[in-house]
Amino acid sequence: MKLYLPRSATRANDDAIQSTATLGMYHTLSEFTGNPVTVADLVRHLGTMRRSEVIRVIGNMSATIWSEHGIKLGYQIQMAQHILPEDVWQLVRDKIPYNEKHAGRLFHRRQVWFLLQMAIMSCSETCTEMDPMELQKKVGLAALMASDVLQQVEHTHMPDLEDAPNADQWVATSMMSLMDTYVGNEMICRAICFWMEAQDDPAVRHKMDELGLPGTLDSYFLNAHGLTLRDFILILVKAYYVFQMGAMENPPESQVLEPSVMNEKQFTTDQIAKAFVVAGIAPDKLSPLLLGARQSWATDFSPIRSKPLIEVYPGKYTCADASIFGAFFMDGIYDVLNEAVPDDKFRQLFGTLFERYINMMFEQFLCGAPPLVRRFAADPSFVGPRNDQAGDGVILLNDVTVLMEYKGGMLTRRQKYATNIRETIAGIETLLAKFGKGKKGVGQLVENIERILNGEKLRVATEELDVATTSKIIPVLVVYDDSLGLHAVRNHVEAKLLVEVRNRKLPEDRIGPLCILTMRDVESLQDYSSGVSVEKIFKDYCEYLAKGREDTTGSFHGFIISKYKGKPTCQSFVQAKVGQLLKGVLEQMLAPRGEDESAA
Repeated sequence: MKLYLPRSATRANDDAIQSTATLGMYHTLSEFTGNPVTVADLVRHLGTMRRSEVIRVIGNMSATIWSEHGIKLGYQIQMAQHILPEDVWQLVRDKIPYNEKHAGRLFHRRQVWFLLQMAIMSCSETCTEMDPMELQKKVGLAALMASDVLQQVEHTHMPDLEDAPNADQWVATSMMSLMDTYVGNEMICRAICFWMEAQDDPAVRHKMDELGLPGTLDSYFLNAHGLTLRDFILILVKAYYVFQMGAMENPPESQVLEPSVMNEKQFTTDQIAKAFVVAGIAPDKLSPLLLGARQSWATDFSPIRSKPLIEVYPGKYTCADASIFGAFFMDGIYDVLNEAVPDDKFRQLFGTLFERYINMMFEQFLCGAPPLVRRFAADPSFVGPRNDQAGDGVILLNDVTVLMEYKGGMLTRRQKYATNIRETIAGIETLLAKFGKGKKGVGQLVENIERILNGEKLRVATEELDVATTSKIIPVLVVYDDSLGLHAVRNHVEAKLLVEVRNRKLPEDRIGPLCILTMRDVESLQDYSSGVSVEKIFKDYCEYLAKGREDTTGSFHGFIISKYKGKPTCQSFVQAKVGQLLKGVLEQMLAPRGEDESAA
């Protein structure tokens, strides 16, 4: 996870425990020239360039900094030399130290996303075509100008640390909207499991019957958009990898796709066109959405996230950022399905889809049934006539029992992007820390932990689970919303948990620190379990949390990557699932056409 902040928000980090996040500041044009940049300056500068050309250059910039090496200082300086005007490049070269320990960066994704929205609103397709090199340098200059405006917006919206109740609440409110999370194959994997394979799952079908939904996700999507959800996803997967391959070229190139070019045996031109219409939008239609009400121009890019393909020319689409396109496979399809499934019932169904995915992931690396020793159980209950639920999942290790609650809910856009401490923290507590009547999250965990510590047994169906009487119980929340994985959120929610633990006079030495795992964390746990035991990972992480409460900007994923870097992994569920899909897609594309098709 990366966090690049305006200079006004950075301060010395004297914590004993180094954050597992990459922290840094971003540079602005005014730092080098000494002249402040206004919104009007940026609009005038962009107004001299043709919109379609600017969008494609922004796509190339985004692709350049999308990879891990693209954010390294040395690479950024090389990039600056190529895309900045000579006079500005000379100022940059003279002022930035050639030292990888320097925390500042010239280009980052939030800056590029901000520049994209400004270009869509400010540029015109009627402008004269420019020489490609001249255009590239003008867009590079616009990026540094955008950083100036971005810093001004973020400084205005960021809450004052002195007014915050504590550092955890300030970091949770200020930083979760700035998190720069890498998006890759894991999103394709989730899309396969959530939207395609889950349709055949008995538990999902049972839930749909319970909700009074006689159709399937495919049929509801077909009624709304003229093609099935499966076909929609497969078409977008092909498009996504075309854009990703373009991003990996040297230099990167923002591809332009049109339905007739993508047409092959598996899909018709009409099907591809319909898919692009659902996921795409013309700049003239996107511009009013960007001008509409949003929580923050600096962080709330909802209109672009909901339509990641931009129709730069009639019937021809490009992708200005592959990570935004990747995120669409979950968040964007969620929104589209929420509109397609009647009577607002999709939100209720989504909880079942989320639980199914998490359970499936745990069962990939933890034995979930006899005759082998069970290490994971989904939906455990207490032994007794009432059959009370004991959690959504439990991991049974030698000295550790991991008790889990799954939370598929999400913060509202206002709670995530408006940077109002009171509203953000209220949203977090509603999802993860409600006690008493209507308890949620740690409110459920603490009650179930108390019953286990009092000697009550757990079971799955008729099988009684073996929970050692001396094992330490680690409370875990598994969340859908990635921003909730921030350690500042964990620290705040754990503080609520500890108050309740002490009110109930529970033995604290038997309860481990609270862990919050995102879907990516569970995927990483599965991946690294081939090289490190699951018990060791949990013990190491709990030890880190006990010592490193000052680490407010880190996450479990950051910890596991830094702690076990170099450990061999050989059974990635994500890579295997995506590999199977791409193999099937390739076979379809290379399959010989029948005589009737060839003749046509």
